[in-house]
Amino acid sequence: MSAQTHRPIANFHPCHWGDHFLNITNPHHDEAVQVQKEQEVSQLKDEVKKELLETKSNPLELLNFIDVIERLGLAYHFEQEVEDALKQIYESYEEQCAKDDLYHISTRFRILRQHGFFVPCDVFNKFKDENGSFKESITKDVPGLLSLYEASHVRVHDDKILDEALAFSTTRLNAMVNQLSSPLADQVSHALHQPLHKGMPRVETRHFISVYEMDPSHNKTLLKFAKLDFNLLQALHQKELKDLKRWWKGLHLNASFSRDRLTEAYFWILGVYYEPQFSFARKVYRKIFKSTSLLDDTYDAYGTIEELELLTETFQRAWDKSCMDELPEHVKWSYYANVEACEEAEKDLAKEGRSSFVNYTRQQLKALCKAYIQEARWCHQKYVPTYDEYMKIALVTSPYPHGIVASFLGMGEIASKEVFEWACQTPMPNIIKAASTIIRLMNDIGGHKFEQNRKHVASAVQCLMEKHAYSEEEANEKLKEEVEHAWKDINQAMLLPYVIPKPLLTRILNLARAADVIYKGDADGYTHVNQTLKDKVASVLSHPIPMFMNLLITELLLEVGGDIDDVRLGMRFFYKREPVVKVKKELEVSQLKDEVKKELLETKGNPLELLNFIDAIERLGLAYHFEQEIEEALKQVYENYEEQCAKDDLYHVSTRFRILRQHGFFVPCDVFNKFKDENGSFKESITNDVPGLLGLYEASHVRVHDDKILEEALAFTKNHLNAMVNKLSSPVADQVSHALHQPFHKGMARVETTHFISLYEMDPSHNKTLLKFAKLDFNLLQALHQKELKDFKRWWKGLHLNASFSRDRLTEVFFWILGVYYEPQFSFARKVGRKIIKSTSLLDDTYDAYGTIEELELLTEAFQRPWSKSCMDELPEHVKRSYYAMVEAFEEAEEDLAKEGRPSFVNYTRDQVKALCKAYIQEAKWCHQKYVPTYEEYMKKTALVTSPYPHGIVACFLGMGEIASKDVFEWACQNPMPKVITAASTIIRLMNDIGGHKFEQKRNHVASAVRCLMEKHGLSEEEANNKLKEEVEDAWKDINQAMLQPFVIPKPLLTRILNLARSADVLYKGDADGYTHVNQTLKDKVALVLVHPIPM
Repeated sequence: MSAQTHRPIANFHPCHWGDHFLNITNPHHDEAVQVQKEQEVSQLKDEVKKELLETKSNPLELLNFIDVIERLGLAYHFEQEVEDALKQIYESYEEQCAKDDLYHISTRFRILRQHGFFVPCDVFNKFKDENGSFKESITKDVPGLLSLYEASHVRVHDDKILDEALAFSTTRLNAMVNQLSSPLADQVSHALHQPLHKGMPRVETRHFISVYEMDPSHNKTLLKFAKLDFNLLQALHQKELKDLKRWWKGLHLNASFSRDRLTEAYFWILGVYYEPQFSFARKVYRKIFKSTSLLDDTYDAYGTIEELELLTETFQRAWDKSCMDELPEHVKWSYYANVEACEEAEKDLAKEGRSSFVNYTRQQLKALCKAYIQEARWCHQKYVPTYDEYMKIALVTSPYPHGIVASFLGMGEIASKEVFEWACQTPMPNIIKAASTIIRLMNDIGGHKFEQNRKHVASAVQCLMEKHAYSEEEANEKLKEEVEHAWKDINQAMLLPYVIPKPLLTRILNLARAADVIYKGDADGYTHVNQTLKDKVASVLSHPIPMFMNLLITELLLEVGGDIDDVRLGMRFFYKREPVVKVKKELEVSQLKDEVKKELLETKGNPLELLNFIDAIERLGLAYHFEQEIEEALKQVYENYEEQCAKDDLYHVSTRFRILRQHGFFVPCDVFNKFKDENGSFKESITNDVPGLLGLYEASHVRVHDDKILEEALAFTKNHLNAMVNKLSSPVADQVSHALHQPFHKGMARVETTHFISLYEMDPSHNKTLLKFAKLDFNLLQALHQKELKDFKRWWKGLHLNASFSRDRLTEVFFWILGVYYEPQFSFARKVGRKIIKSTSLLDDTYDAYGTIEELELLTEAFQRPWSKSCMDELPEHVKRSYYAMVEAFEEAEEDLAKEGRPSFVNYTRDQVKALCKAYIQEAKWCHQKYVPTYEEYMKKTALVTSPYPHGIVACFLGMGEIASKDVFEWACQNPMPKVITAASTIIRLMNDIGGHKFEQKRNHVASAVRCLMEKHGLSEEEANNKLKEEVEDAWKDINQAMLQPFVIPKPLLTRILNLARSADVLYKGDADGYTHVNQTLKDKVALVLVHPIPM
């Protein structure tokens, strides 16, 4: 084949897991440990069985017990007992439903339907009003509403009540989810994202175990049984995955063009059957599944039409490895892998006398190849079929008809000849067609944009758009409706009487579930493995569940919510703080530090290599180890700035500019003029250099006033990157998407480090020493941060405050503080600062969300006098708590600073609190009087002070040591406030006002900046928001200017102000008040930084 042959290469991103699962260690792999644990499981099983039988006389208790057993992944131990119990429940169905509440009726309905009992849905009519609509009153019963939502997913055709129930419950749950408290909010959020009936059993079990553990009424025997059972099965699954990886590597295939998704393929198979009795079935199926994935990529992302015609013809003949010689290089490897997988399946099944059944899989594979070649011809001819024409082929290439038959091979005697004949019939059975429809259409929706950026067969979306005149949105909606119809077909097939044995039908149902999880959110998670899927894989395959959950991690997980499946990661690093392990890791870090320092010094002779090395060190969160070395190196870079920029490409010019500006060197931005055309616009040709374009985008965020070139650069790069992001491949697509959401310069250091480590690891050219150093350092620091947070929580609980009206945001406060300084040398500063910041948060809530105007006048007056806990007696209940917390925080700060001979500096912070209270009471008076100030009056009199960064900045300086001198505190407390403090205060105030405006205006609250502009200046809400965002950008320019030499105060102190602005940008990102209404995005960030260590 000519070297000029054009191939539809997809450039799939590499495997995320490397050799992780080949090298993984698990105590349950030890045979003695395994035997001991299995004995323990056997005893627990007997206890649970006894309890199950004892609950039979209590219908509601029995129902709840079965529900918990199934959600905990234990039902396979009690199949007969559960079936017998459900027959009893079925017989008294209508009698029980007549008297039960919404929760129990919905749960009973769902479980019976899931076990094949057709029960009518008219039992839900009693929750409707006279107009035939669901009663609004049931929305007050959140567990009942959630149960109704879950029950609606087992609906079949003509279940109109359940269609209405789904629409009603989805709408109401979405409306209330942000107003609920954990853990109920987490359960609702999880269910809205992933309904139980459509979820992969192992993933749902992993999630439910953590939820169940937080229920104070949980059954301890059941919980212990579930954890032990999960961990033993996980050890088995790890061993199977290790065997699969060794088998695949042993084939020595030359197929670098294909998706390296062995781990994800095995995860998919675990979705089909995870139970230990199906280990043999998994052994057979996993090899065929992975070989089919390679075949798909050969047709889809490598072979020419001529090569694929040869391959198809070869598969139609007798299968023989000698035929490989007739096939072109690369293409022949997919033939070899499939022949090998089927031959091994025959050998394995021969032991059961069932080897002939492999021929059914071969027949399905022949049909699959015929369908693949038809799609290849369409692609070659640039032919777009009609939707109906496409689906006839697309269901076969899904490739579930072949996969379902392969999944039956190792299922034993129940998979009879009649079963295989049924599965292979034409037209295909309704349930196989339904499962194939689900994966095909979800795949097409998720992969449409990516696939159409290269030579690829038309997807269902494109067929509807080009042949049926649908818009893309309309096409997606139609396909989603088809998916829902297919689910109804599956649910119908899962009802008695069964057309084939239920265990086989369950494999088909589970394949549909796997598709729902992997293609969730209009994304092709198998091709482009996103963080959500990686987390699910890790939760199921990498991390065992700790048998005893640490209290802090429990609380953390309650707060971060979402899929709280990585509790064991936090536990692991509580163990790593044990002295021996900690010392060992610190020694390893010290050795790695010496190696990196040596490399850094050696790169000084190569300007580009030095620049890239410094950039990597800083993004990996390691710069604090090499502050002096980096500063000296950057002086050298600065001295040769213009000379280097004159000859370098866009990426290196941009990176050099950004790093030097971030380190205080004022370098002019006219170096970017060489990337402009004769009209003074940036050249369109630079859009072909995506890393360079991204580097320019990042550089534009360090601009100051009058940096007009950078203003143009930001607009240009942002427009072009937004336009191309959906057309890029991973990992570049991930980098661009992340940067557009969170520019590096405005990001919190710890969050950016976690993101960059994962990207850096995917770079084949990464420095292994640097990567290992970064991971170890991050994990050791995380352990320190966890300990500090634990101490912080104990301190706050020890105050015994009665302040239920306030925001319970201890973890978010600490996360915010970590944004200000995460480095180990600032541990003391964090200790002092976090107590004052948390007390300030309570004070803010007291003025903002609890106290009357009279009570707040008293509180303000008390703060203006000398502080003493004896003054509490003069204050009303609750209001006095914020006074007490603040006084206590300051007294402890004085005690801590006295050890350094610096207690008097606390008085500067006291003065700031007094000013803060005066500003708070002014806003309270405005609110009480329903007065809306002008924007200028609002900003000048109160808003910057109540941000409350002027106070917070001074508090952050307290523990910073000698560099925070008297002169520094005098500077920080001057009036008018320094420009950089004004800028940071402006950023948080305006971002807070934009994010919180709608929520705050629904209650009695002071006018926000948005409202001031709307009511006093005649702006629309959109115009007001845009003006405030412009003010925020101007404030960033002021901060960037202040971070340039000469520094008005020591740079480490200015960096705290910059970092407070960064924290505000992260917490109020997306026009949302993430501190008040902690959204999933912020929870995920908190979890990454504080809960989940980075796997080594």
